[in-house]
Amino acid sequence: MPPATSTVTVWPKAIFDAAAKTALTARAADYAPHVLAAALIFFVGAAAARVLQRQLLISAVNFGLQSARLVAGAARWLVLVMALMGGAVGFGLQWWVHTSAYPLVISGKPFFSWPAFIPVTFELSVLFGALGAVFGMLGLNRLPMHYHPLFRSKVFDRVTDDAFFISIESWDPRFDSSATGKWLESLGARSVELVES
Repeated sequence: MPPATSTVTVWPKAIFDAAAKTALTARAADYAPHVLAAALIFFVGAAAARVLQRQLLISAVNFGLQSARLVAGAARWLVLVMALMGGAVGFGLQWWVHTSAYPLVISGKPFFSWPAFIPVTFELSVLFGALGAVFGMLGLNRLPMHYHPLFRSKVFDRVTDDAFFISIESWDPRFDSSATGKWLESLGARSVELVES
């Protein structure tokens, strides 16, 4: 009886390394658009948050709020809380669907396969954070304001056509009904009107 022989194929190291590098490069290229999209969303979101925070701070100062920086900081915390809530909702919903409502074995993975939950969790975090930024900015700026006493002024009708308009609110600490009007007239105002609220 002849001795049993076995054949072992040994790949040259250079070929194995080249093949591994090619496969790794191909896998990395598959993920590149997703990574670039996530980076773009992050940087656009960070820029939008910075702009919204500045606008909110300017509005808070214009409203005469003593705690304007606290109000501007509230917007930042609102976005963070909403983003965390969106992530928790996305993750929790997927967990419930895959473990309780429809427990299906997909590709031999366990029911609770958390790496598959990350894209939806991320997207819902971005969505809830963006909605929190937009609606938080509108709410903290008291917008939309459907009524303002200036809407009763005839002069105010031209403000969006060809006129420049300055409104000084009566809650301003330096407001004086007669002195403020005289001061505006001394600056060359065409029309000064006291509008009752």
